[in-house]
Formats: sequence, structure tokens, C-alpha cells
Amino acid sequence: AGLFSAAIFSMVFFLPIYLQLGLNLPASTSGLLLLPLTAGTVTGSAFAGHYAAKTGEPKIIFVSGLTLGTVALVLLDVFRDSATLIGVFALIAGTGFGTVMPIVQVGSQALAGRTRLAAVGALVALFRAFGAAAGVALVGALLFALLPQVDLRAARAGGVTADPAAVSHAFRWAFLCAAGLAGL
Repeated sequence: AGLFSAAIFSMVFFLPIYLQLGLNLPASTSGLLLLPLTAGTVTGSAFAGHYAAKTGEPKIIFVSGLTLGTVALVLLDVFRDSATLIGVFALIAGTGFGTVMPIVQVGSQALAGRTRLAAVGALVALFRAFGAAAGVALVGALLFALLPQVDLRAARAGGVTADPAAVSHAFRWAFLCAAGLAGL
């Protein structure tokens, strides 16, 4: 639960920043490009629940979803200069990662049994939250290490300017780091 959360929350947090600094898109457009990621997550979650209930075989959904999300993040890195393709790969990544959430939750609850249902549900939520925080911190540290010229005081004031080539290079490694977290 933690590693996939690290990947998806890193994308939710840093993708709009890349779109604004790396592709010089307005904030409204970068926000709209998060919609495919969100729509994919909802779609993948609904599909996983229906498929697992129908077939009783959640493992293939879990593995396929993580693989799909990881491949989409790698492709997001390769085609990071096209806002349209970023939207497409965000949709695919969201769909893949969306399949993981219900499978992890229901699978862990089924293994824990009725007496430990609440405890395991809380534990999954804890690992999901911890993974999200750790992933955002890791990717953020990587980005700031690769972009030392970005002035944090100017960022707070809304006056960030950065070399688009340097931003693209830094986010290349950020996207690959998120893909690596998901692939683990």
C-alpha cells in the first residue's frame, strides 16, 4: 500500500508543478490535467471491485494494475514534453493504480478475519498515508537537489522562474523515481 501511494501522490503533488515550470502552462491548465489521473483512479477502482467480485481472483488485477501504472509513469517520462500525452499517460497511470487500492484493502481485511478487521483497515490506511508522505518527500528532495537554482522564497511569493531544460531534466528523474517506487 505504501509504495503505490508514494508513486501516485508524488504525481498528484508534482505533476502540476512540472506542467507550470517545465511546459509553462497556466495553473488552470495544469489543474485540469490532473483530472485524467483522478478519473483513471476512480475507473480502475470500480473495475477492480467488479472484476474481483465476479472472478474471485484479485491477484491478476493487483499485478496488472501496478504494472500498468509503472509503465505509464515511464512513458510519462519519455513523452514529458507533450501536455496531451501527459494527460493520456496520467489516465493510464490512474487506472492502473486505482485497481490497487480496493484489492489491497479487501485482501488484507479478508486475511485478517473478522476479529481484526478494524485493526487491519487502520493499518492499511496508515501505510497508505506513510507511503504518500515518504514518496512526496523523496521525490521533492530529488527535485530540489537537481534544481538548486530555484529560489524557495520566490516560490512562496509566486515568482518562480526556472530554465525549462533544467526543469525537464529534474522531472525526468522524478518521474522515473515514482515509477521505481511503484515497480517495487
